Amino acid sequence: VDAVGEVETPQGDLFDRGLQTARAVEEALSRLLDDGQATVVGLTTSAHPRPERRAQWGARPLADVLREETVGRPQTPPTLALQLVPAPRPVAVKTTPRRDHYAPTTYRERGRGQSPDVELLTAAGPDRISGGAEIGEPYVRDYFQCVTAEGMLVLLYHDVIAEQWYLHGWWD
Repeated sequence: VDAVGEVETPQGDLFDRGLQTARAVEEALSRLLDDGQATVVGLTTSAHPRPERRAQWGARPLADVLREETVGRPQTPPTLALQLVPAPRPVAVKTTPRRDHYAPTTYRERGRGQSPDVELLTAAGPDRISGGAEIGEPYVRDYFQCVTAEGMLVLLYHDVIAEQWYLHGWWD
C-alpha cells in the first residue's frame, strides 16, 4: 500500500433509504425486476444418500421465488442446519464395541497440530449407506450423529472400504 486516504462516500446498508447511494441501488434492482430475466440462486435437495451430493446450488427463476414468498409458509419452529465441511476431514477415532458394530467414543482431527481429543457423550447410528458400484465409484459408509461433551452435534462417518473415519460436518 503506497497511500491511504479517507473514504469519500460512507459505507452503509444496501437497502437503507438514507444511504447516499440508495438511488443507484434502487435503479439496479428495478432493472433486474423489470427485464423479467432475473435469476436467483437457491438450494435444491435430492434423495441422494451421500450428504455432499444431496444439496445443490442452482439457478431459479425470479418469478418462482416471488410466487413462493407471496404464498404463506407454514410456521414451523427453526431447526438446526447441517454444515458440511467442503471435504470430509480425516479423524483418529477411538471406538467401543456394540452389538454388531463399533461406535465412536472420542475423535481427534488429523493434520491440525496438537488438536485435543473430543469426547463423545453419545453416538446415534450407524446409518449405513452404500452404492456407486454401477458407475465404478463404490462407497460404503457408516454415519454416526454424535453429541460432544461441549454439547455440539457432529456428523462422523466410517468409510468401510478405506477403513478410515471422517468428520463430515456439524449442526448449528
